[in-house]
Order: sequence, then C-alpha cells, then structure tokens
Amino acid sequence: DGLEGLLKIRMRRPAVVVLDLAMPAVGGLRLLDELEEEGSGVPVVVVTGDMAAAAEARRRLGDANVLLKPFDVDDLTRRLRHLARGEGVTKP
Repeated sequence: DGLEGLLKIRMRRPAVVVLDLAMPAVGGLRLLDELEEEGSGVPVVVVTGDMAAAAEARRRLGDANVLLKPFDVDDLTRRLRHLARGEGVTKP
C-alpha cells in the first residue's frame, strides 16, 4: 500500500527504499512525486513489470535505479548496498 509506505518512509527515514510501482491507495509514481516534493533525499530502487512505468521511473531516477521484473536478487542487493553507501542517485 503506497500510502502506508509513504507514512513509514516519513517516520523512519530509511537508508534506501525498494519501491514497486503497482500498489493500491497511492501508486509508486505518486509516491515518488511525494518524496520529491518533500525533498526527502532517500534513494529509491524501483521494481516493476510495466514497461511504460519503468520508462517514467528511469527518466526520474536513472537506469541504475530501476529493475524490471523478474529481476536478479543479487543485482538488487548490489544496487541497495551501492545506494546505502551514498554512491548512487539520491533524489527524490
């Protein structure tokens, strides 16, 4: 649920967020909008099976922060470590 996720991100300020774009209540792209408007600076890795949504997420976050389903778990782990060390895109 995107609304619940947004509230938890605001409360806990995680090091990295893994975001599926297909969520009820508040979708993933809207959640990205909210984080960007707030200037949260929390790095985000998007996972999606929707090619159109992936293109929009890539426009916002860059190729390295978007994974298409099905994805390799080791690849996700490497990206998360990279972002958690502050070595990747930090917006929204």
